[in-house]
Amino acid sequence: MKTVAWTSCAACALIVLGALVWSAVHSKPSMSASSRPAAIDGSYELTERVMANGTVLRPPSIVALYTNVDGRFNLNLFVKKGNGTVASESTVGRFRFSANEYCEWII
Repeated sequence: MKTVAWTSCAACALIVLGALVWSAVHSKPSMSASSRPAAIDGSYELTERVMANGTVLRPPSIVALYTNVDGRFNLNLFVKKGNGTVASESTVGRFRFSANEYCEWII
């Protein structure tokens, strides 16, 4: 049960980070249509997470880095649990990004 909950938490974090990347790209001023396509390559750092009960977690309680380069991504997530132990999740995958969609596949 704890493994399922942790995996679900990591998957949610990945989805949230993906949504942040998507919104960051679409909020930038766009170049002309004939210009190069938009890119999301770069590193994104999680600075806070709001839990369902309203609690806000910030580093060092939770730390995450999401990196996108050339159609590949990597998510590293570290969480300090209530008992003081640290749990971590690392996810590696591929993504495809266009003006109309963002798709990713976990390897």
